[in-house]
Amino acid sequence: MAPRRKKWTEEEERSLLKKYAGMVADGSLSCLRSRERRFRLVAAHVNAAHHAVKPSAYPFLWTWKDAATKVHNMRHQYLLAKRKLLALDPPRSASVDVAEQRGVSHWPNFLLYRSVFGDAPLPDPAPGGAFDNDGELGLGLGFDSKPEGGDEGADQEVEEEDEGFDFNEVVPIAAEPPPPPAADMSSMKARNATRAEMRLREWEARMEERDEERERARKERAKAALEAEEEREQRRRQARHQWMEEEPEWEERMDGRRQEWKKRVEGMLSEHRAEIEGIQARILHEQQSLIGQLLGVLSQRPPSPVFGGLSDGGGSSTALGNHHQLAHSHPVPYLSQMIQGLHHVTGIVPGEQRAGGDGPDDHFMASAMVILSFLSWFSSNSVVALMPLLQGKNDQGIHTVIHLHPVVDHTSNTKTTSVGKGEAD
Repeated sequence: MAPRRKKWTEEEERSLLKKYAGMVADGSLSCLRSRERRFRLVAAHVNAAHHAVKPSAYPFLWTWKDAATKVHNMRHQYLLAKRKLLALDPPRSASVDVAEQRGVSHWPNFLLYRSVFGDAPLPDPAPGGAFDNDGELGLGLGFDSKPEGGDEGADQEVEEEDEGFDFNEVVPIAAEPPPPPAADMSSMKARNATRAEMRLREWEARMEERDEERERARKERAKAALEAEEEREQRRRQARHQWMEEEPEWEERMDGRRQEWKKRVEGMLSEHRAEIEGIQARILHEQQSLIGQLLGVLSQRPPSPVFGGLSDGGGSSTALGNHHQLAHSHPVPYLSQMIQGLHHVTGIVPGEQRAGGDGPDDHFMASAMVILSFLSWFSSNSVVALMPLLQGKNDQGIHTVIHLHPVVDHTSNTKTTSVGKGEAD
């Protein structure tokens, strides 16, 4: 990208002309012999008055060479503005000053330049015409009237190889200005219309090209979106197909695991059931052994004259007579029948097949009922044996007092209880 072209503003030109006029008036310009010394002061004055105060509006910092070149270009700017005035308003005998006053509209510093440097008449046109094809205004200085970029020739900055140029060398040319050429307004309008039509066609072509690019980009985006959607659908179909292929294998593996787990649980339950049955069998055997030992101990109790024994068939007939014999006849068969009935009621008979098996509660209840039945049988037989003795009197009116005292049987080394009679008062 080309660097930005430096351009002077009207205010900076005005400051430059005033500073130069002041130096000419006080004689300081003539004291300075070199061109660099003269225009260094002018450039410093312009920079201090504009760039130092407001850099945003006046962004350029001018050097002494820029100031000298601008003063050199102002002469051509003045001649160009004067040429425009003569072309638009042909001179008359009484309208020359009026035309010069109107030059301010083309260049605001038109009159200020003339007051500083004086008037410079236009040179004679060349024999071929008033204007050459290169737009040099017949001056032979090589300045175009309309340079590149649309700016007027007054804004061009020309660098002269001759560093010793000074405005004292500018000599007015005494020549009459040539008459302006006749302007063909119709051809100018036609050319303007043609240019406008060409610009319109170019603009339409650019817009059509832009629309085509947008449509092409839209189609490409739609195509890319369609391809992406097709790719996603293809991936979904592949995933579904793979899942359908792997599902039977997965179900088969799960069934195998379920069967294995079921077999393992059944084995554990069988082992647990066998252990529980063994424990229940041992408990039942121990309970039956304990009950058998208890019944054996009670059945081996020696008989007494009053109560009799658990193993005797009729008991003693010394004091109780037939009533005691009837009450205590066959006690052991009665107890055996009671135990067998309890076994059948609770269902704990050894060898009996039960659906749920024998539980600990069943064995406990059976044992408890056997013991309670035995105690109730023992107490009832004792009361029945004592009732005849506690009636108070016998047939002779003598109160009988029963004395229970142990009788030692030396033959069997067992103690028995004897009943003694005594008379009351």
